Amino acid sequence: MKDNKQEQITTYILPINWEKKEIFSFTELSSAIEQIHFDVQHSAFKAINRYTTLRNYLIGYYIVEYEQKGNDRAIYGERLLKRLAEKINIKGINETLLKISRLFYINYPQIKTFLLNKKSATMSHQFTNSAIDIINNLSFSHIREIMTVKDSFARYFYETECMKSSWNVKELLMCHISVIMRLILETILLLVYCYVPVK
Repeated sequence: MKDNKQEQITTYILPINWEKKEIFSFTELSSAIEQIHFDVQHSAFKAINRYTTLRNYLIGYYIVEYEQKGNDRAIYGERLLKRLAEKINIKGINETLLKISRLFYINYPQIKTFLLNKKSATMSHQFTNSAIDIINNLSFSHIREIMTVKDSFARYFYETECMKSSWNVKELLMCHISVIMRLILETILLLVYCYVPVK
């Protein structure tokens, strides 16, 4: 029997009362077909995003585990990810993705806890989003951009805003840029204020 959390990732929910929909005209028929097409297409995109996120997390997990315990890890050293990308030789799985996946695994320990179906000690932390929220609501493109932010509280802010406001990646980038610009401006104003002599 599957755990409910696992079902939340994999189950597709059919439209409410789909079997009771009455179609009396050609327009209603075409509208019903268009609607189910777009509903299923949207669900397919979301499923691809979720599985891509999980794949990349597991890639990061395998890399970190190998770096910590691999018998022949000393042979590859710093060139591990480059050599690994060359050995795998699958379009889309390159050294950059391997680096980002490794960082993803390190920055989001709550996902491992969720996948292992354990209770997380860190989930009581006020500024951590749950694994299921991250997996279900953020694409890996979102996560990749959010991970460029070093501060964990700022990452939490961007994750939460992306989920709450349904930001696409472009909106996330624009918000991040505006926050950076505001911080730069505030710093400049503070420096000017501090160094301008009072008459």
